[in-house]
Amino acid sequence: MSDIGKIARENVEAYSSGNWDQLKASLSPDCVYDEIGTQRKMKGADELVQAYQAWKQAIPDGKGTIKDT
Repeated sequence: MSDIGKIARENVEAYSSGNWDQLKASLSPDCVYDEIGTQRKMKGADELVQAYQAWKQAIPDGKGTIKDT
């Protein structure tokens, strides 16, 4: 598995399990996330983790799966 695949899986697994420390560790401190549907832009790991937490609260049984990288 490529490094990017490993990082993507760690990120999705952390979200699915609600492990916010692991999720933050998988992100670059200066990451940028463009949420196309809402036109919201999140900057930095802390802001992105807060968004993930809100999504998890809104959809508590939501889980992600990566099938191929």
